Amino acid sequence: MSTPTRILLIEDSSADAELVEREVRRTLPHSEYMCVETEQDFIAALSSFTPDIILSDYTLPQFSGMAALELAKANVPEIPFILVTGSVNEETAVNCMKAGAWDYLIKEHITRIGPGILNAMEQKRLRDEARSSERELRASEERLRTTLDSIGDAVISTDAHGRIELMNPVAEQLTGWSFVEASGKSMREVFITFNPNTGAPIPNPVDLVLKYGKIVDPIQHTLLLSKEGKKVPICNSGAPILNSTGEISGVVLVFRDQTAELEIHRSLEENEARFRNLLQSMEIIPVQGYNEAREVIYWNNASERVYGYSEAEAMGQKLEDLIIPPQMHEEVIQQSKKWYAQNVTIPTTELVLQNKAGQPVQVFSSHVMHVTSSGKKELFCIDVDLRELKAAENKMRTSQQITKRIINSIPVRVFWKDTHRVYLGCNEAFARDAGFSDPKEIIGKNDIQMAWEKQTEQYHTYDRRVIAGESILDKEVTIITPDGKKLTHLMSKVPLRNTQGEIFGILGSYVDITEQRQLENQLQQAQKMESIGRLAGGVAHDFNNLLMGIMGYTDICKDQAGEDSDLIEYLDAITEVAQRSAAITRQLLTFARKQIVQPKELDLNESIEGMLKLLRRLLGEDVEIMWSPGPGQMTIKMDPSQIDQILANLAVNARDAIQGVGSLIIKTEAVIIDEKYCAKHEGTLPGNYVKLKVTDSGCGMDKETIANIFEPFYTTKNVGQGTGLGLSTVYGIVKQNNGFINVDSAQGKGASFNIFIPRIKTDVRALKPKTLSKTLPQGTETILIAEDEKSILITNKYCLESLGYTVLAAESPEHALDLVANYTGKVHLLLTDVVMPGMNGPDLAKKLTEKYPDLKCLFMSGFTADIITRRGISEKNMHFMSKPFGSEELSNKVRKILDEKS
Repeated sequence: MSTPTRILLIEDSSADAELVEREVRRTLPHSEYMCVETEQDFIAALSSFTPDIILSDYTLPQFSGMAALELAKANVPEIPFILVTGSVNEETAVNCMKAGAWDYLIKEHITRIGPGILNAMEQKRLRDEARSSERELRASEERLRTTLDSIGDAVISTDAHGRIELMNPVAEQLTGWSFVEASGKSMREVFITFNPNTGAPIPNPVDLVLKYGKIVDPIQHTLLLSKEGKKVPICNSGAPILNSTGEISGVVLVFRDQTAELEIHRSLEENEARFRNLLQSMEIIPVQGYNEAREVIYWNNASERVYGYSEAEAMGQKLEDLIIPPQMHEEVIQQSKKWYAQNVTIPTTELVLQNKAGQPVQVFSSHVMHVTSSGKKELFCIDVDLRELKAAENKMRTSQQITKRIINSIPVRVFWKDTHRVYLGCNEAFARDAGFSDPKEIIGKNDIQMAWEKQTEQYHTYDRRVIAGESILDKEVTIITPDGKKLTHLMSKVPLRNTQGEIFGILGSYVDITEQRQLENQLQQAQKMESIGRLAGGVAHDFNNLLMGIMGYTDICKDQAGEDSDLIEYLDAITEVAQRSAAITRQLLTFARKQIVQPKELDLNESIEGMLKLLRRLLGEDVEIMWSPGPGQMTIKMDPSQIDQILANLAVNARDAIQGVGSLIIKTEAVIIDEKYCAKHEGTLPGNYVKLKVTDSGCGMDKETIANIFEPFYTTKNVGQGTGLGLSTVYGIVKQNNGFINVDSAQGKGASFNIFIPRIKTDVRALKPKTLSKTLPQGTETILIAEDEKSILITNKYCLESLGYTVLAAESPEHALDLVANYTGKVHLLLTDVVMPGMNGPDLAKKLTEKYPDLKCLFMSGFTADIITRRGISEKNMHFMSKPFGSEELSNKVRKILDEKS
């Protein structure tokens, strides 16, 4: 920023001082101004104020302009001194100039004071340059040449006779003369100027300097005629070159090309015209000007369009007679008078004016007072036509309403705060979570005033990061709702920025993922149970192989010892323990849901009685089991393991519902379901059923819980205490067996599960296996055994050979293929394990049946149902035996298969 020009005025008339100051500030609006009246104040101001320009009246009561001039010459000779007076004649003015004044101005032409100051400042600049040039000339001609070559102005120096001695490149360019050509020539021949308006020649500045021995002030806007005849607008001045004795030894002429300045001046004039044209042609901003009588002095095209009056119609008319509604006349007149007389500004505001047809026109009106150079005041009104803007506002309001409905319709919770973390707004979903019925209730509140006040610091930590410019996306947080529920939210927060990129708030959103996380936890629990099931299946396989080896070797020992041996009792005990162990393995597979479903016709009462011992272990001593079997046989067709699974799941469910001591009642009865019952119970069919009713004395369930208990993964237990699969498994088993289930319960009154399974008329006693003869069936056929478990291979081979069969024993599928390839006889039956290293049993059977189409196959395995099924084994289409099995079961199965017709 440039330093303000400091102007010192010597004047005893305050009115004249004010007039001078106004004119000075018109030219130099940012100048610093000081006025003094006496000699003493003037001398003090020279050192304290350090003026750049001194203006002085010629005559003062106790002081004079000439005295001030002498003081200035003595103290600050370099400061321009200008006389400003109303009484100086031409002769006196010339004497003042000779005495050292830089200029004189008559108060009647006070408007010249601004240009006069600028001219004096330019003179000072040129004088300073001339002195600098003179010093440089004295110092070094080369330095002078370098300086002249580098400055932007053209410079020519002459000797005392006006002949050219030096010339810089700018001067060469402007005059068209090279220094070589011009050297020694008279300045009058090289530097020719004339008036641009009249064409008359202008005296050469060098001649004037040589004639008067003084600096020639800058001559503005003259035309220089170059050697090639080109006319260049220039500003020039001359100054004497003094030798060491003070005599003029030459003249330096400084001039510059004003082409660019004139172009700027023309550009400013064009810009002014352009601005006027723009103001005149603006479509939505009416501009009117009024004089102090409120008569129109300016009326642009927009005023004509908005108000309906042409410029010709409006000019000279009073404001209140054109666009002011009658009810506003007096107010507008008074306001305009106050501004003209008292400078009381008319406020900027929205107004409803009227057009030529008397129709209302809504505008935003502002007002500007302009004072002319003659002191007249003019009031200009700038109006903005709001009709289209108001229509746009209505559209925007509608759009905002639509946006609001959209924000309130989405399931995502949305909110926004300022940088002080005070809520500015939210959608309805967020308001509900915060415990409010209307989003407006949240505005102005902070997190401390919300339901989650205990988590405020955590949220403010995120807020501070966002205010610093960070975006936080998909952050999982936990909140406690007003009713005490614990929810998991996936939160995002980003900075809100204005058009300048400055952060003014926080935009946040979150999605309630509580249910999703619960499902994920349930899935993890289910996967954990699946892993446990796989482990159980693997353990069962190995255990089954070991049990079968034990049972086989025990049979061999019994056979070797004979029926009268004392060891038979102990061997029978070993067999019983092994069978009990096999039963435990089957129960393990039942709970792991890995058993092969094998529906059988059975008596439900007998199945339940066989399960009671295990149920008592599950429930513990605090829960009493009361068993009430219905009369007669309760015959159904169902996999026994599924009955065990139903009872186990219901028992575990009851155990968790009973707090402390309680009871579990199990009851069966035969029922007939009729059409009337089916009409009241959806999903039921008429017929004969066996009803299994399991009632506990637990805490009971409400209606909402009852409606969801059979859904997979639904649970009322705490995380980690249940998978939510128990009752859904019961429901699936019942439906799989064409039955149905319903629940009766109330909070605090326990629960009753009523299961209905179709009843069949078969006498179960007729289905019980006949007592096998101690003499096992025998045969002479050839049997190929493929088994990688050595103990099972040895015991099965011993058993079958003792019954008369020819046995080929192979420890692997490859070994089995080799035995068959080298065997010359016929192989009647393949007894193979399903899962073996290298090749499984079904693949081995396939290879052998391709060569022996009538070969019969019997598969055995201790693996779980899913593994066996993946190998293509199913009891529906293949012969299969689950390990462990004994010699009697094996011999009967083999004989039965061999006796079947192909």
